[in-house]
Amino acid sequence: MIHNFYILKKNGICIYHKKFGSLEEDPQSIGGFLTAISMFSKSIIGEQIKVLATANYKFVFRTDDKFTFVTFTDNQDNQSEIHRIMEIVRKNFYQNFPNLKSDYDHYNLSLIHISEPTRPLYISYA
Repeated sequence: MIHNFYILKKNGICIYHKKFGSLEEDPQSIGGFLTAISMFSKSIIGEQIKVLATANYKFVFRTDDKFTFVTFTDNQDNQSEIHRIMEIVRKNFYQNFPNLKSDYDHYNLSLIHISEPTRPLYISYA
């Protein structure tokens, strides 16, 4: 199940957050933490982080040249299905905001409203 969804600027500022489930942490704290881990991974091993997992949960990353899209899900959720959903949301985001740049001021982005993505109750385990 998808618990939370985030869109992060390259500097870690969360410009969009949708809470579906259990994680109660401040989205800006989450954004900064996830961006720091992603930058550390890129710096040390030369690769973007794709998944950050614990025993029960995982953060799944989709990074492009402007933003990082992150979902917080149950660990057993089907990763290809999560990526499929993330790609739909990413495309919807860019269709609604085609000229948006990652260097926009956070305060100008605080009023962004994105059509709420369809939230599956369960993700298939195919």
